[in-house]
Parts: sequence; structure tokens; C-alpha cells
Amino acid sequence: MKKEKGMPDFKVFFDETLGAFKSTQSLLEADKKRGKKYSDSNASVYSLILRLRTLFLIQCFAKETEFSNKKFFEFLKKHGFKDKTVDSFLEVYRAEKDNKKTTAKISIGDIEKLFEAAKEEFAKAERLAE
Repeated sequence: MKKEKGMPDFKVFFDETLGAFKSTQSLLEADKKRGKKYSDSNASVYSLILRLRTLFLIQCFAKETEFSNKKFFEFLKKHGFKDKTVDSFLEVYRAEKDNKKTTAKISIGDIEKLFEAAKEEFAKAERLAE
């Protein structure tokens, strides 16, 4: 695999992300089997946002652009999410990260859409890191 000068090796991250994707898929399938409209666990949203932030950072690094939370917010919106939905994703992410409670509820449909966005961005980042 040919790398650009100075490009770190993200193989371990990519491998771990594939494992996280399998866990997320299992959580979503379990919620759907139980007929849930909203997820009982914020773990999948936390994991997906964490992965998407890192994928966005890799893309910024490869394109030699700066990361910012504002740019990350816009990055998520480009996947068809409304401001309020992105705010809810980030609220859940921060609450999980800080081990706090949140009243934000994320629909299974929005989590599935976030999962699809993560898979799409994974492929983009992987190509850029080659």
C-alpha cells in the first residue's frame, strides 16, 4: 500500500471501526426486532459519532484542512440531517462521553441513516489513507 509522505497508518483504526460497525448493526437489529421506534441505548449513536469524528479528521488530514466542530456539524448535515437532529446526535455523544444523562431521543431510522453515513465516510477515508 503506497502512502503519501507523512500520512499515518490508520489500519488499526479501520480494523477497529469494522468491529464497531458489527456491534452497531447488532444493536440496531435487536431494537428493530423488539419493534422499537427509539433506541433504548445511546451506545450506537456514541460509537457512530466517535467514528465519524475520526473519519472526518482523517479526511481533513489528507486534504490538509483544519478540523473544527462547526465543520463537523456541516459534514453531518451533508448527509441529509436537519440541524435539530445533528444537535441531538452531538448531545447524546457528549452525554455518553461524560457519563451523564440526556433527554434526547434518537429514532432507529435516524441511527440507521447515521450508520449508512458512517459506512460511506469510512470508504472515503480509507481511499484517502491509501
